[in-house]
Amino acid sequence: MAVLNESLPGGRPPEVHRERYRKQVEGRGVYATAWQGERLAGILFVDWEGSAAEPVRASFPGCPHLIDLFVLPEYRKQGIATQLLDYAEAEARQRGHERIGLDVGDLAAPNYRIAHGIYIGRGYVDTGIEHMDAYTVVDESGSVLAIQERVRFMVKEMKPANA
Repeated sequence: MAVLNESLPGGRPPEVHRERYRKQVEGRGVYATAWQGERLAGILFVDWEGSAAEPVRASFPGCPHLIDLFVLPEYRKQGIATQLLDYAEAEARQRGHERIGLDVGDLAAPNYRIAHGIYIGRGYVDTGIEHMDAYTVVDESGSVLAIQERVRFMVKEMKPANA
């Protein structure tokens, strides 16, 4: 957990990583990490219990939820995000899930438009379900900032590994 807190600029507060690690130990989630040598290059958390957002849970119960796909800027465009997504999707298939989902932010923001295009290219479909996402981040000065943003839920239909 310390390496996540130390390696990710503008990252999540330590309690977020502790909670996710606890979920991983309990088998309710998994942190996928990518490394370049001994340096953390990217992360992705898979919550096997699904989205915390009620509109998503109602429409897609039990759908694993991908959270916080992040690759450090110096490692972007090297296939790391693709490898993290490949891993998460393969794990979901191994567990018998037929779909997997994620949230993407406001499409007016350039970085979210790029992410949206990448997800579409991987077979994710915009479900039209929008909800507010609230979370905290730690900025470079160490201040904790509360963020609220409207996000859209996307889902990918997959064949289970045993199909």
